[in-house]
Amino acid sequence: MLAARSRRVLLVKERIIPQMMGGGSELAMRAHLQAMFAPVLASVTVSGARVAAGVQVADDADRSGVGAALQAVRGAEGVVLALGITHAQERETHDRAHTSLPGLQLEFALNVTAAAAASHVPVVIVLCNGGMVSVDELIPRVPAIVEAFNPVDHGTAALAASLFGAANRWGKLPITIYDQNYTALLDAAGAGIGDYELAKPPGRSYRYYNATPLYHFGHGLSFTSFSHSCTRDAAHGPAAARAPEQPYRFVCELANTGSRAGDEVLQVYHSLGDAARAVASKLHPVPRSALIAFERVHLGVGAKTQIAVEIDVARLAVTRADGSKHVYPGEHSLLFSRDGVSGVTLNVTVHADGE
Repeated sequence: MLAARSRRVLLVKERIIPQMMGGGSELAMRAHLQAMFAPVLASVTVSGARVAAGVQVADDADRSGVGAALQAVRGAEGVVLALGITHAQERETHDRAHTSLPGLQLEFALNVTAAAAASHVPVVIVLCNGGMVSVDELIPRVPAIVEAFNPVDHGTAALAASLFGAANRWGKLPITIYDQNYTALLDAAGAGIGDYELAKPPGRSYRYYNATPLYHFGHGLSFTSFSHSCTRDAAHGPAAARAPEQPYRFVCELANTGSRAGDEVLQVYHSLGDAARAVASKLHPVPRSALIAFERVHLGVGAKTQIAVEIDVARLAVTRADGSKHVYPGEHSLLFSRDGVSGVTLNVTVHADGE
């Protein structure tokens, strides 16, 4: 845990870094964290940072560091709380039985957020993990959560720069984050580790999950705001004049509507239209949607840019029961989105001859 006062930001750090780095003492962790944040802290006039351990990643009994950590929270102007798992909880050949935070982390996090709320101190949670973790109870208690995965060396420097506003290049979730009851639902449906089927209800991944997750695949925030619009590319003639071998062409305008420069990611998702889905679903599982293209763009304040998107017919294929790909004739929907859920939907029609 790093803490600071008076124009100083408090960084709450669990004892995760040494284990993720492949070992090391708490003293080494402190030195690493202070060295990692020093350049950025200096750039934003933050001083007096210190490290205080909270709880162990998976220890169910050691609360020896909680008192000092909570005292640091009460004396800070802002808190960054790191939570997560290490290779000890999940790795190749070793699966977790659930997606909840292990050990005393949830209890500790609830205490941190309660102490911070009492002192009117904002808290940002940073998740350090390989596989996703569920943080249902913490979402309403904090204004922001950062999914850092396993940041290791260069990732920690980028994380520090992003947290302290020196950079605004946040990404989008490459996974779906489920609630803490998800694994129980899988087991109850016979779709757990012993019967791994993506499409078996309640479904796995954004392609087949049939409920509302904590955070969708493709979700991501920024220190600024954006807007986008998309249309068929009229420069290449009407859709009816498109030759079978030609891609579908679209033009999207992406605009930075906020007060800071930053990155945004335009995402394109494909889904079968109702008629094609009705045919295909009788033969094999059909995904709700699938990411087929994306483009990351950096835009200054007030800047706009046009993005040309070309979608080959082959990208509209779905996987059949034998593993082969097939493009079903009929209407197909393309969602041009910045969050994986909402956006601009444009339809294309594939004829039986592939056109």
